[in-house]
Amino acid sequence: MASPKYVLITATDTNVGKTWTSVALATALTKAGRRVVGIKPVETGTSEAPSEGEDGVKLAKATAQASPAHALYRFRAQVSAALAAEEEEAHIDWKSLVAQVKKAAAGTEVALVEGVGGLLTPMTWEHGALDLAKELGAKAIVAALDKLGTINHTLLTVDELEHNGVEVLGIILSEPERSDESTRTNADALRRMRPGLKVFMVPRLMNPDEGTEYVAELAALI
Repeated sequence: MASPKYVLITATDTNVGKTWTSVALATALTKAGRRVVGIKPVETGTSEAPSEGEDGVKLAKATAQASPAHALYRFRAQVSAALAAEEEEAHIDWKSLVAQVKKAAAGTEVALVEGVGGLLTPMTWEHGALDLAKELGAKAIVAALDKLGTINHTLLTVDELEHNGVEVLGIILSEPERSDESTRTNADALRRMRPGLKVFMVPRLMNPDEGTEYVAELAALI
C-alpha cells in the first residue's frame, strides 16, 4: 500500500481558522471517498477529559475515525505546547510524537495534520509544526484572517515553509469577526506579490460542514 499523503494545516497565528480549515477539508475529502485521517498532535487549553469543543475531537468526528479520537498530547494551560507541558511536568518525546503520527496515518490515503498555534509556535522547545512537516514530507496549507496585517504574516509564513522545502498548496483566508478597510483586498494583494500562490477566500461560517464548497478546489490539489 502506498504511503499516505501528509498535509500540514498551519497558520499565521492562533484563532485564525486553522481548525475550521482542517475540519472542512476532512469533511470534503471524506465525502469525495478519500481515505482520510485527521491528526492533532498536540492541543493546549483542554479540559480534564476530551470534550466536544476540542480541536482534536472535532477533527476526528469529521472523518468518523475511531482513532485518534482526540489530540495525541493534551494540556490544560492555554499557552504554547512546550510551556504547557513544562507546567504539568510532562515531557513530549519528539521521536515518539512523529512515530505516533505515522502510526495513526498508516493505511490511509491522506493524513491531515493540524498544528498548534502559528507555524513556529513550539511543540517542544526544540521542535514545532515546521519540523513535523519536514519529517513527514508534508505539503502545507496556511490559514489566515482577512484583515490588516495579514499580508506580512502570511508571506512570512509561506516564505519560511518554502525556504525549508515545504510546498504550500494554498492559503485559506477567512473573513474576520470584525472587518476593516483591508478586508477583501488582501487576497488579490497576496496573489500579486506571489504570482501562482493559491488564495481561497472563505466567509465567516460557524459550521465547517457548510464550507466544504469553499475548500473543494484546494482539496482536489491533495
